[in-house]
Amino acid sequence: MTAERFDAIVLGAGMPGSASAAQLSLRGLRVALVDRRAPGDETSFGNAGYIDTAAFLPTTMPRDLPTLLARLRGDTPHVHVQFTMLPFLMGWFLRYWRESSPERILAAAARLAPLASHATQAHLDLAAEAGVPHLIGANGLLRCYRTREGFDGGAGDRDLLRRYGIEVGELDGAGIAGLEPALRPTLRFATFMPNTRHTYDPGALTKAYAALVSRGGGRLVAADATLLAREASGWRLETPTGPISAPHVVVALGPWAKDLLARFGISVPIAVKRGYHMHYALSGNATITRPVNDVEGGFGLNPMAMGVRLTTGAEFADRDAPPTTTQLEACERLAREIAPIDRRLDATPWKGARPNTPDSAPIIGPAPGQPGMWLAVGHGHWGMGLGAVTGRLVADLVTGAAPFIDPGPLGISRFS
Repeated sequence: MTAERFDAIVLGAGMPGSASAAQLSLRGLRVALVDRRAPGDETSFGNAGYIDTAAFLPTTMPRDLPTLLARLRGDTPHVHVQFTMLPFLMGWFLRYWRESSPERILAAAARLAPLASHATQAHLDLAAEAGVPHLIGANGLLRCYRTREGFDGGAGDRDLLRRYGIEVGELDGAGIAGLEPALRPTLRFATFMPNTRHTYDPGALTKAYAALVSRGGGRLVAADATLLAREASGWRLETPTGPISAPHVVVALGPWAKDLLARFGISVPIAVKRGYHMHYALSGNATITRPVNDVEGGFGLNPMAMGVRLTTGAEFADRDAPPTTTQLEACERLAREIAPIDRRLDATPWKGARPNTPDSAPIIGPAPGQPGMWLAVGHGHWGMGLGAVTGRLVADLVTGAAPFIDPGPLGISRFS
C-alpha cells in the first residue's frame, strides 16, 4: 500500500514531542504526530508545571553516606526504591553518583543553561501562537525549608543560580506569609524565584501545542511507534489507517524511547523515576497562588485548574509495575503540616514515569548511525519546562537552520 507522505514524523505526543511537532509545523513542514494516546495524556499530564529559565540545576544523588542511606531506607519521601530493581539500575546509579560530584554538577549546569535560558520565552511564544497564554501563570516559585540547616544546605544551589543571572530572593517566615498567607509557620525559610512561570494545566497546554500540527496541514495519528521501520526514502510507520512515511523522524517517546532506540542499535542511558500526584481542596477560603516546593519534605504543592496538586519525588521501580501508595501517603502527611489541606479531589492517584539521564540533561540531536532520525529524549524532571525550547532546537536541526544554541553538548556522544 502506498504510504501517506509527510515531511516529518514525530513519535511521542508529550510536551517535548508536541512542541517539536508544533515548531516544525510553524516552519511549513507537514508533520505526523504519533502517539498511542491523546497528546499530553501520559507523563506530561502529571507534573509540577514549572516553566523556568533556571531549569538547569541537576537532580543529584546525595554524596554523603548517612543521607544516601536515609533516602534508600525511605526515611524521607524524596525517594522510594523497589529493591528488586537495584540489579537493573546499578550501572545507571554509578553514573548518577559520578555526575553528582561538585565539579560534574557545574559541568551539567553549563551544558543545560544555554537551552534553559530560552525556555520561558519559547513557551510564551508557542502559547500565544496556540491561543492559550492564560494557561501560563507568572507568580514565581517558593522553595521552602523547615529548618535553618536545610536552608543553609541550599546555599550552593542559590549561588549557582545567581551565577547564571537568575533572580533569587531569600525569605524568612514572615516573608513567606506575606506571599502565601495560607502556609503554616512550619516553613521557616524560603528561596523565592519571582521570574519562574508555571502552567495551570500541563495536559491542556500540551494539547494546545499539538493542535498546531493540524492547523499546519499535518495530523495527529493514533498508532504504535514501535512499528517504525527504515525504508529507502527515510522512515515508514504502519498505522491503523494505513502506512505513513517521511524523510525525518523525531523520537520523543519519553520513558518508552529506550525500547524503540535499542532496535536501531542506539543505547541511551535513561532510567525511569516514577512520580505520583493527587489534587486537593483547601479548607475554607484558603488559596495557594504559586508553586510551593517543600525541599526537606520532598514534594511540591502547585495551583492547578483541577485543585492544588501535590507532586511526589522519585520512585525507582519498573516503568510498568502497578502503582504504590507509600510515597504519596508520606507526602500527604507532611503537606498537612504546611498547608490547610482538606479532601482529595481525585478518585485515585495519578502515576507517571520520568525518563532521566545521569546528568539530568535531555539528549537532543541526531541519532548515531541513523540518518534522518533525531532524538529529543531524557528530559527527566524538565519535560514540561524545557519542552517548548526543545521543539525550537529540534526544528532548527531538522530544517537545517542555524541552531540558536550549540546543540553539541546536549548530544548523545557525551555519554560515549
